[in-house]
Amino acid sequence: MANRGRGDIRLLAAASAISGTGDCAATIALSLAVYAKTASAVWLSVSFLLTRIPSAPAAPLSGVAAALAASLRGTPGHPAESGPEQLAVEP
Repeated sequence: MANRGRGDIRLLAAASAISGTGDCAATIALSLAVYAKTASAVWLSVSFLLTRIPSAPAAPLSGVAAALAASLRGTPGHPAESGPEQLAVEP
């Protein structure tokens, strides 16, 4: 992949913002629909739990997968390959 500089980061940031906005809109729409159908705060809480539970196990697994991919690629400066002297901050 060619080094395109900051353009890739800006595109990724914009895509993340758009995705986050969509997620927020979906959460609001779901909560309004659940409350309109049930008029129950309990079912509203259940809907929040059911939408958030799948992402909880994915967070640590995605970190492990990213570290594994970086070590397989031999990414320079990967923390697993760095000794204390490489992690030290120079004044």
